Amino acid sequence: MIGESKYYSIFNDILGPVMIGPSSSHTAAPVRIGNLAGQLIEYSSKKVTIEFESNKSFGGNYIGLKSDKGFIAGILGWTTDDPMLPFSLIEGEKRNIEISFKINDFKNEDYFIQKYSTIKEHRKKLNEEVVKINLTSVSNEKYVVLGKSIGGGMVEIIEINNLPVSITGNHYEQLLLLNNVNEKGIAEIYIKIKSIIPGYQFIDYSIYRGRGIINIKTNFEVDLDVLSNFKKIKNVIKVFQIKPILPVLFNKNCKVPFRIANDMHLFSKNKGIELWEAVLTYESTISGWNSKKILNNIKKLLAIMKEAIKNGLNREEEKLGYKSTETKKIYNNYIHGKFLSTGILDKATLYALATMEVNSTSSGPIIAAPTAGACGILPSVILSTGEENEISEDRLEKALLVAAGIGLALAEQASFAGDIAGCQAECGSASSMAAGAVAYLADGNSEQILSAASIALQNLLGLICDQVGGQVITPCINRNIMAVSNSISSANIAISGYNPVIPLDEVIQVMYRVGKLLPPELKGTCLEGLRGAPTAKKLTTQR
Repeated sequence: MIGESKYYSIFNDILGPVMIGPSSSHTAAPVRIGNLAGQLIEYSSKKVTIEFESNKSFGGNYIGLKSDKGFIAGILGWTTDDPMLPFSLIEGEKRNIEISFKINDFKNEDYFIQKYSTIKEHRKKLNEEVVKINLTSVSNEKYVVLGKSIGGGMVEIIEINNLPVSITGNHYEQLLLLNNVNEKGIAEIYIKIKSIIPGYQFIDYSIYRGRGIINIKTNFEVDLDVLSNFKKIKNVIKVFQIKPILPVLFNKNCKVPFRIANDMHLFSKNKGIELWEAVLTYESTISGWNSKKILNNIKKLLAIMKEAIKNGLNREEEKLGYKSTETKKIYNNYIHGKFLSTGILDKATLYALATMEVNSTSSGPIIAAPTAGACGILPSVILSTGEENEISEDRLEKALLVAAGIGLALAEQASFAGDIAGCQAECGSASSMAAGAVAYLADGNSEQILSAASIALQNLLGLICDQVGGQVITPCINRNIMAVSNSISSANIAISGYNPVIPLDEVIQVMYRVGKLLPPELKGTCLEGLRGAPTAKKLTTQR
């Protein structure tokens, strides 16, 4: 994020979004990118062309992971949890929107050369995978938007009409488009605007070939009269307000109590509080919400997790890409005593399978915790442990906060994106979070909780992202089930005093370095790993 030091919110970055599957980075993120872009034309599209780069994850997976439907859903103004998301292309046709998708190496175009901007590292962003959205409104206004999926459903708009911006959905964004300006002229307007809006968070500007953009970020909706006055400024040709898409707005003045796992441990120890209370304090500092509001939100998320499991267990067998759903069959074996008894793992296995099949069939809302590709792990571990040990709802909610605290340390030092660090960043992170939650539920102290998280992540280092057929089915579903047993086993030995040797923060840093070393073919591009098996190559990518 530009002009600021990025702090992570448990509701923006760790436990969310609430979404329709199958992928947080390739379904929910497109919805959010499309929504931010669609606000430029007030969701009134006449023509939409979306371009993906070749040999990158979107280009190879956009049909199987429903990215196409996600982008159009967002451009229509829908949100990540809209049950109509799977039908967005049909709705676009009903509205007579001309929709097309292209594989095109658009980065070779000349507008990537010589731009001036206050936004640092813009060129670095252009070296990463970018999606290009060409919008034409019903009134024939045209906009070209470049967006990025960062991982776990988080996004960034990095260009509008060739002008660098940084819009991530955690502010109200007031955008001023200018014509016939130079660097001196736009800097003078920039100074004038600073005096018009007190309490702004950040102001950035960019200029390219006589055109400019000024971006004013606030934590409040700017009055329409103020926006109207902006239109009177010389050389301003258009004024927009883009509303936030994330639940928690960023506050540049907040000072977080910790950012990594060890500091979270020390903070709780020095304050004489439990880890869940430390996370509560952190989120209150970030969001400005009081404890009651945060806990109510946690309660809602836990309820959605329960409903997803119930939904999955009660669904009849149905088509799932190149195979069929299997929860019903395995659930029947379980209730008829044909399941090899493994204690908590029996339910945890079923719950993980049920949640993942709801996600993969896009048949109901799930929580990306921290990603949709790993959404079966944390809910199944917490809820099965709670049921088998008759643990109170209140304590389960606190366990979810503990897991979120571990997620904060992961987000701070690594990435949740399979495209960046492989499946170790998705199932590995979720398993680490779940292990910490179970250790808490087993009355482990903060050292044991973080040890459990470290062990679980150590066990999954190097796990690649190689979904077959460009869909969140094989091996994603069975890897969630594997990660469940990893979480519970790691917690069990941690609370018994097992020494993981390498502390959690260091394991997280190793995970990120390992991810960087993995070749692109093993990070979500559907080029190698299981995707390279002869059987996998025969499978046709299906919607």
